[in-house]
Amino acid sequence: WDESDFPFSDTSGCCDATPGGGHVVTLAIPSENDTERTSSVAYNHYSLLATIESAWKLGCLKFTCDTVNVKPMSDLVGQNG
Repeated sequence: WDESDFPFSDTSGCCDATPGGGHVVTLAIPSENDTERTSSVAYNHYSLLATIESAWKLGCLKFTCDTVNVKPMSDLVGQNG
């Protein structure tokens, strides 16, 4: 599950980021009983951080301030996500 921890090297970028470092599985388990959610959108680590910053009404840090290339995981959180 780690970034490119496979027999082949994958340094492809995600979300206009280079190098991307490969693929990482991300699991989030809510505290309340919730339905399963998945997304076909490609996110990166900054997307996860931007989502947390938005939910907790925090300022952005470094690359999470790039609202063009770093999108919060809006389709995975909230009432309709």
